[in-house]
Amino acid sequence: MATPQLSLGVTTFGRAPEGGWRALVALARAAEDAGVDRLVISDHVVLGPHVDRYPWGRFPTDPDADWLEPLALIAALAGATERVRFLTGVLVAPLRPPALLAKQAATIDALSGGRLDLGVGVGWQPEEFTALGVDFARRGALLDEALARCRALWSGEPVPVGEGDDATEVWCRPVPVQARLPVWFSGTLSDRNVRRIVELGDGWIPIMGATAGDVASGTARLRAALADA
Repeated sequence: MATPQLSLGVTTFGRAPEGGWRALVALARAAEDAGVDRLVISDHVVLGPHVDRYPWGRFPTDPDADWLEPLALIAALAGATERVRFLTGVLVAPLRPPALLAKQAATIDALSGGRLDLGVGVGWQPEEFTALGVDFARRGALLDEALARCRALWSGEPVPVGEGDDATEVWCRPVPVQARLPVWFSGTLSDRNVRRIVELGDGWIPIMGATAGDVASGTARLRAALADA
């Protein structure tokens, strides 16, 4: 049986703590000293006005609140710690170019000594996608494409890109320190999300508000899907 691990969600949004956001460095060190196994960092690049349309309960901030960028923050916290792991919980991956995301994640993994878990999801607010020039309606397909491309680039092998006269190959190095950088997918367990987890993932992040029963039944479904894969 796997050893239970303690994960701690870090508040990286809303009002800055006393001493400013740099106080999170001291918090990360204190969490590591206390034996916390993993720090969980959330994500929003921008927010539109309609936070009241959040699908899973009350949204934690107003639209004009601070939200720290998770990968930049994790890089800073990893440099101030030695053991504790970091999970993006969750990164809206379709908002980021796949090759850039692969490079950022691999760099953090290399500098941290293999302490990154990449938690990803499709996002929920159309305004955020509009601001970054991304098609909200295609966010599911874009998530699939992004993580498939990341996995290919993390192999260290040449990856084909472009079409026709623009077709070529590219490399993305360094590769992650971990032989397989863990990817966790968030959300409800639709057939499509189960397929993602089985084919590309290593873990599942249940939606906010999920009950113990939801987690138990979801875990059973994933185990069955993995056994059939």
